[in-house]
Amino acid sequence: MTSINRVEPPRQFWIVAIAALLWNGFGMWNFLSRLGMTGEDVFALPVIERQLYMMMPQWITIVTGIAVTAGVLGAISLLLRKPVAVVFFMASLIAVLVQMAHSLYLAGYLDLFAFKTMLIPAVTIAIAVYMLHYSKNAIYFRWLV
Repeated sequence: MTSINRVEPPRQFWIVAIAALLWNGFGMWNFLSRLGMTGEDVFALPVIERQLYMMMPQWITIVTGIAVTAGVLGAISLLLRKPVAVVFFMASLIAVLVQMAHSLYLAGYLDLFAFKTMLIPAVTIAIAVYMLHYSKNAIYFRWLV
């Protein structure tokens, strides 16, 4: 498609794109903050969180990095109106699902924390699914070209 076929997106597109950048930017900030934790920072955590932090496999840290990086790149691609946003949001969703499957089921977080604390993982998955769906629709409506 050429830029002639591009359709100007509605205001809600920009709101969603900016919200996606803020959400994923916060995720990136959180991820980088955890990467930069010193030994003192780790030992300042509550006992259960400290144990989980120390037992987290390196590959999960990598998957988390992929999830937040792909999410940020997807949001930036939306703002730039580039269809590659779909690829980034797909990568982010897959990484989020792998990360949450490990955390919730394999690492036993559900056994350690109250069920109500699972709200953030559920919201994270829902937003990742929504952003993939939204970016696909943006291509369909020719907002991304």
